[in-house]
Amino acid sequence: MPFSDIDTWVFDLDDTLYPASSNFFPQVAERMGLYVAETFDLPLDEAKLEQRRLFLEYGTTLSGLVAEHGIEIDAYARFLMQVDYGRIPRNPALVDAVARLPGRVLVFTNGFREHAHACLDQLGFPPDSFEAIADIRTIDFKPKPRPIAFETFFAEHRVDPTRSIFFEDSPRNLRTAKDLGMKTAHIVTDTAWGNMGLEDGDGFIDHSVVDLSTFLTDTVLTNV
Repeated sequence: MPFSDIDTWVFDLDDTLYPASSNFFPQVAERMGLYVAETFDLPLDEAKLEQRRLFLEYGTTLSGLVAEHGIEIDAYARFLMQVDYGRIPRNPALVDAVARLPGRVLVFTNGFREHAHACLDQLGFPPDSFEAIADIRTIDFKPKPRPIAFETFFAEHRVDPTRSIFFEDSPRNLRTAKDLGMKTAHIVTDTAWGNMGLEDGDGFIDHSVVDLSTFLTDTVLTNV
């Protein structure tokens, strides 16, 4: 399909702009469980169960921690970022492809802006590669896949969903994006999260993407 009607390119961050095969994000997830254990004086196995409950009820562990405990958000962000960003491989082909996209380019993540900057820097993106990074603060801790997260993002950044495409590893998030009028591109991974939401089929997915830089270069940029 041609991409000439797209003027806004929206990218998720984790396991999307960097590959799930880097095994980077499990470090972050481990830190979430450790934060719950240390903050609430729980054994780690109990803390991981509590973390999962918060994630399932609120969409992100952070959203649950804010709603139920009013935690200090910046301190939580600093705690999570004590991970090895060096696991993320540099990707000059992706940097070049994103730079050549016509129109606006944004990041839309349930994570923190500080984390996004660290990931993008490791990938090799110059600081001005993306017009904006919409993070969990931007959407007032109401995360994807909630429609309100997308609607807040659209309003905050003046995005017309009918002229945009969303690149994301989570089918659940892509379903909401499609319902609200966006084109969708699923970054295929072998993670449980990357397959959650496909139980009833994939009719809401316009493109399945195995390698993002190759897809942008060989499919998108030849059809804009």
